Amino acid sequence: MELDLSLNLLGGPIPSSVGCLTKLTVLSLSGNFFTGAIPSSIGNLTTLDLSSNTFTGAIPSSIGNLTKLTTLDLSSNTLTGAIPSSIGNLIKLSALDLSSNNLIGSIPPIIGYLANSISSLDLSHNKFHGQIPSTIANLTNLEYLSLDSNQLSGPLPREIGHLKNLTKLNLRGNNLIGPIPLTFGYLPYLTDLFLNSNKLNGSIPDELTQLSQLQFVDLSDNKLTGHIPSGLKSYMELRSLNLSYNHLSGRIPLKIGGELLAQLDLSNNNLSGTIPDWTFYYWESSRIYMDLSYNNLEGPIPLDLKNLNLQLIGNKGLCGAAYGYTPCNKKPKITSIRLIMIILPITTIIIILIFGFFFLKRKDKKALLSTSTRASKIRDVFSIWNFDGRIAFEDLIEATEGFDIKYCI
Repeated sequence: MELDLSLNLLGGPIPSSVGCLTKLTVLSLSGNFFTGAIPSSIGNLTTLDLSSNTFTGAIPSSIGNLTKLTTLDLSSNTLTGAIPSSIGNLIKLSALDLSSNNLIGSIPPIIGYLANSISSLDLSHNKFHGQIPSTIANLTNLEYLSLDSNQLSGPLPREIGHLKNLTKLNLRGNNLIGPIPLTFGYLPYLTDLFLNSNKLNGSIPDELTQLSQLQFVDLSDNKLTGHIPSGLKSYMELRSLNLSYNHLSGRIPLKIGGELLAQLDLSNNNLSGTIPDWTFYYWESSRIYMDLSYNNLEGPIPLDLKNLNLQLIGNKGLCGAAYGYTPCNKKPKITSIRLIMIILPITTIIIILIFGFFFLKRKDKKALLSTSTRASKIRDVFSIWNFDGRIAFEDLIEATEGFDIKYCI
């Protein structure tokens, strides 16, 4: 028997007499104004949906007695307290949603011992703290896992990479630290990956580029470093990629995703180099939102990107008149100081070369004169050996001072 009173204006507490309906299997009271605590006895149900009401108090431990439950949805209430350990008795659950409450404490490891048939687990928007239990990896048929907007801390469990059927993973808005596990690259059916607004560090694993089914990726507002993996070009299904507010560096890959890309946010990083011309790949480029602001990009802005919703502020090295920047072909003005800095070294080198030339030339001239003098002396000394027998008589008289006796041999 089913009782569906959802989406009405009903209020007040649930009558305790509901527990007497032993043949009731489906109870849906979602979207009303029911108040008070959840009754400790609600028959022998397979589906219990009390979402979007104003129930208060803790989840009763007697909930574990509903061993035939396949769907339990207590989301969007004001429930408090911790998850009762008796919830581990619900071995036939396929979907558990406790999101958007005020639940506290840690996520009990016994969550990982629910039925292998469970495909959806949502504990988001609560006040859970501590680490994500690695036992979640036991839920091998899990397709949807959302633990976002809590106070979870510690590293990301590498065991999540064992959830081969996972399509959506949402862990954003926590205090998670450490690198992204390489095992996250072993989730072949993953379409949504949200790890933003944590304290993750390290580089983006190249293994993530193996996830060819990814459509929505948000790793923003972390402390990620290194380059953007060039393998992102294989993301042909990619609709949205947000890597903003990290410490990524290097150049932007030539191609990211394919024709389905509608949003790309790489702002507030340390990216450098020029902006690739992506228009060749994105034939529906007019509908793309692209934010490359507050990086260290430089050079010309491709003209083919002018039809995009493009954000570029905070990049001082860019040029392109079509975007209101300085035209790229405009020659920069040379200031007087720069002119002096250019001319002075050149002038100094020229002067040194001139002085060097004249110094060497003078040195060569002195060496030539010295050589000439020595040659003259040598000729004078050795001229007697070249006597040709034709010395004049007058020369002999002069040389012997009139044949003076002192020259007599």
